[in-house]
Amino acid sequence: MPAAVKALILLALAALTGLAAAKKKPSAPLGSKLIFQWVEMEHCPETFDMNATYELRYMRNGDVFADTTFHVRKPAQTITKLRQIITSCTEAGAECEHFMTWDSPMEGCAFISAKHAVWSPTFVNIKPPFLCPIATGLYVNNNWTVDKNLLNLLPFPRNHLYKDRVEMWNEKNELFWCFIFHLIFKLYKPRT
Repeated sequence: MPAAVKALILLALAALTGLAAAKKKPSAPLGSKLIFQWVEMEHCPETFDMNATYELRYMRNGDVFADTTFHVRKPAQTITKLRQIITSCTEAGAECEHFMTWDSPMEGCAFISAKHAVWSPTFVNIKPPFLCPIATGLYVNNNWTVDKNLLNLLPFPRNHLYKDRVEMWNEKNELFWCFIFHLIFKLYKPRT
Protein backbone atom coordinates (compact mmCIF):
# COMPACT_ATOMS: atom_id res chain seq x y z
CA MET A 1 0.00 0.00 0.00
CA PRO A 2 1.52 3.41 -0.98
CA ALA A 3 2.55 5.63 1.94
CA ALA A 4 0.20 8.44 0.86
CA VAL A 5 -2.82 6.11 0.88
CA LYS A 6 -1.79 4.74 4.26
CA ALA A 7 -1.48 8.27 5.69
CA LEU A 8 -4.95 9.17 4.35
CA ILE A 9 -6.48 6.09 5.93
CA LEU A 10 -4.80 6.80 9.26
CA LEU A 11 -5.98 10.42 9.17
CA ALA A 12 -9.57 9.43 8.46
CA LEU A 13 -9.56 6.77 11.17
CA ALA A 14 -8.12 9.14 13.74
CA ALA A 15 -10.63 11.84 12.86
CA LEU A 16 -13.57 9.44 13.00
CA THR A 17 -12.75 7.76 16.25
CA GLY A 18 -11.08 10.64 18.04
CA LEU A 19 -8.12 8.37 18.75
CA ALA A 20 -4.68 9.86 18.61
CA ALA A 21 -2.84 6.74 17.53
CA ALA A 22 -2.57 7.64 13.85
CA LYS A 23 1.09 8.64 13.95
CA LYS A 24 3.61 9.69 16.53
CA LYS A 25 3.69 13.47 16.47
CA PRO A 26 6.97 15.23 15.86
CA SER A 27 8.73 16.16 19.08
CA ALA A 28 8.99 19.86 19.85
CA PRO A 29 12.15 21.53 21.13
CA LEU A 30 12.35 21.85 24.90
CA GLY A 31 10.07 24.60 26.20
CA SER A 32 7.92 24.79 23.07
CA LYS A 33 4.79 23.02 21.95
CA LEU A 34 3.23 22.15 18.62
CA ILE A 35 -0.04 24.01 18.12
CA PHE A 36 -2.51 24.56 15.36
CA GLN A 37 -3.73 28.08 14.69
CA TRP A 38 -6.51 29.49 12.61
CA VAL A 39 -5.26 32.18 10.32
CA GLU A 40 -8.62 32.99 8.79
CA MET A 41 -12.09 31.58 8.28
CA GLU A 42 -14.76 32.42 5.75
CA HIS A 43 -18.04 31.14 4.42
CA CYS A 44 -17.87 29.44 1.03
CA PRO A 45 -18.75 31.54 -2.04
CA GLU A 46 -21.82 29.37 -2.72
CA THR A 47 -23.22 30.16 0.73
CA PHE A 48 -22.71 33.94 0.59
CA ASP A 49 -26.15 34.36 2.18
CA MET A 50 -24.84 32.90 5.46
CA ASN A 51 -23.62 36.46 6.18
CA ALA A 52 -20.96 34.97 8.42
CA THR A 53 -18.87 37.18 10.69
CA TYR A 54 -15.96 36.10 12.81
CA GLU A 55 -13.32 37.45 15.14
CA LEU A 56 -10.24 35.41 15.97
CA ARG A 57 -8.83 35.80 19.49
CA TYR A 58 -5.24 34.76 20.13
CA MET A 59 -4.33 33.78 23.69
CA ARG A 60 -0.95 34.23 25.37
CA ASN A 61 -0.46 30.45 25.44
CA GLY A 62 -0.78 30.24 21.64
CA ASP A 63 -4.39 29.06 21.54
CA VAL A 64 -6.88 30.72 19.22
CA PHE A 65 -10.66 30.92 19.50
CA ALA A 66 -13.27 32.31 17.13
CA ASP A 67 -16.43 34.23 17.93
CA THR A 68 -18.78 33.81 14.99
CA THR A 69 -22.28 34.48 13.77
CA PHE A 70 -23.87 32.89 10.72
CA HIS A 71 -27.30 32.48 9.17
CA VAL A 72 -28.78 29.18 8.05
CA ARG A 73 -31.03 30.02 5.09
CA LYS A 74 -32.06 26.47 4.14
CA PRO A 75 -33.38 24.12 6.85
CA ALA A 76 -32.13 20.57 7.23
CA GLN A 77 -34.19 17.75 8.68
CA THR A 78 -31.06 15.65 8.34
CA ILE A 79 -27.53 16.06 7.03
CA THR A 80 -27.19 13.67 4.10
CA LYS A 81 -23.61 14.55 3.19
CA LEU A 82 -20.77 16.00 5.21
CA ARG A 83 -17.59 16.56 3.20
CA GLN A 84 -14.15 17.97 3.95
CA ILE A 85 -11.91 19.14 1.13
CA ILE A 86 -8.42 20.03 2.32
CA THR A 87 -5.93 21.97 0.22
CA SER A 88 -2.27 22.20 1.25
CA CYS A 89 -0.37 25.38 0.46
CA THR A 90 3.08 26.74 1.08
CA GLU A 91 3.10 28.69 4.33
CA ALA A 92 2.85 31.92 2.35
CA GLY A 93 -0.23 30.49 0.60
CA ALA A 94 1.14 31.09 -2.89
CA GLU A 95 1.29 27.49 -4.19
CA CYS A 96 -1.59 25.16 -3.33
CA GLU A 97 -2.53 21.59 -4.17
CA HIS A 98 -5.32 19.20 -3.26
CA PHE A 99 -4.39 17.30 -0.08
CA MET A 100 -7.45 15.12 0.52
CA THR A 101 -11.23 14.86 0.26
CA TRP A 102 -13.07 13.10 3.04
CA ASP A 103 -16.76 12.16 3.06
CA SER A 104 -17.97 11.27 6.54
CA PRO A 105 -19.21 7.68 6.71
CA MET A 106 -21.07 8.76 9.85
CA GLU A 107 -24.56 10.17 9.40
CA GLY A 108 -24.25 13.97 9.51
CA CYS A 109 -26.53 14.62 12.49
CA ALA A 110 -24.60 12.05 14.52
CA PHE A 111 -21.34 13.64 13.37
CA ILE A 112 -22.12 17.11 14.71
CA SER A 113 -23.33 15.71 18.04
CA ALA A 114 -20.42 13.26 18.51
CA LYS A 115 -18.54 13.44 21.81
CA HIS A 116 -14.77 13.19 22.33
CA ALA A 117 -13.85 13.81 18.67
CA VAL A 118 -11.56 16.44 17.14
CA TRP A 119 -14.59 18.50 16.04
CA SER A 120 -16.74 18.08 19.18
CA PRO A 121 -15.93 21.51 20.72
CA THR A 122 -16.88 23.14 17.41
CA PHE A 123 -20.60 22.54 17.88
CA VAL A 124 -21.20 22.58 21.65
CA ASN A 125 -21.28 26.38 22.08
CA ILE A 126 -23.57 27.23 19.15
CA LYS A 127 -26.75 29.06 20.20
CA PRO A 128 -29.46 28.09 19.50
CA PRO A 129 -28.23 24.47 19.53
CA PHE A 130 -26.99 23.38 16.11
CA LEU A 131 -28.61 19.92 16.14
CA CYS A 132 -30.95 18.14 13.75
CA PRO A 133 -33.42 19.20 12.63
CA ILE A 134 -31.54 22.42 11.88
CA ALA A 135 -33.84 25.41 11.53
CA THR A 136 -33.27 28.56 9.53
CA GLY A 137 -32.11 31.55 11.53
CA LEU A 138 -29.17 33.28 13.14
CA TYR A 139 -26.62 31.18 15.04
CA VAL A 140 -23.94 32.48 17.40
CA ASN A 141 -20.83 30.54 18.40
CA ASN A 142 -18.56 32.09 21.02
CA ASN A 143 -15.24 30.42 21.80
CA TRP A 144 -15.39 28.26 18.66
CA THR A 145 -12.51 25.79 18.71
CA VAL A 146 -11.59 22.15 18.13
CA ASP A 147 -9.89 19.61 20.36
CA LYS A 148 -6.37 20.90 19.79
CA ASN A 149 -4.66 17.98 21.54
CA LEU A 150 -6.29 15.47 19.19
CA LEU A 151 -5.79 17.66 16.12
CA ASN A 152 -2.07 18.09 16.83
CA LEU A 153 -1.67 14.30 16.78
CA LEU A 154 -3.02 13.92 13.26
CA PRO A 155 -0.38 13.40 10.58
CA PHE A 156 -0.57 16.77 8.83
CA PRO A 157 2.80 17.82 7.39
CA ARG A 158 4.11 20.88 9.20
CA ASN A 159 5.08 24.24 7.67
CA HIS A 160 2.03 24.30 5.41
CA LEU A 161 -1.09 26.44 5.28
CA TYR A 162 -4.20 24.27 5.05
CA LYS A 163 -7.52 25.41 3.63
CA ASP A 164 -10.13 23.09 5.10
CA ARG A 165 -13.50 23.40 3.36
CA VAL A 166 -16.29 21.79 5.40
CA GLU A 167 -19.64 21.30 3.63
CA MET A 168 -23.02 20.12 4.94
CA TRP A 169 -25.82 19.09 2.57
CA ASN A 170 -29.49 18.63 3.51
CA GLU A 171 -32.02 16.01 2.42
CA LYS A 172 -32.86 18.10 -0.69
CA ASN A 173 -29.19 17.87 -1.74
CA GLU A 174 -28.77 21.59 -0.99
CA LEU A 175 -25.51 22.95 0.39
CA PHE A 176 -26.79 24.70 3.50
CA TRP A 177 -23.63 25.17 5.61
CA CYS A 178 -20.10 25.71 4.36
CA PHE A 179 -16.97 27.26 5.86
CA ILE A 180 -13.35 27.39 4.77
CA PHE A 181 -10.88 27.34 7.63
CA HIS A 182 -7.29 28.46 7.00
CA LEU A 183 -4.95 26.87 9.53
CA ILE A 184 -1.32 26.14 10.20
CA PHE A 185 0.60 23.87 12.54
CA LYS A 186 3.59 25.55 14.15
CA LEU A 187 5.89 25.44 17.13
CA TYR A 188 5.09 27.95 19.85
CA LYS A 189 7.19 28.87 22.87
CA PRO A 190 4.90 30.20 25.62
CA ARG A 191 5.95 33.43 27.22
CA THR A 192 7.12 33.14 30.77
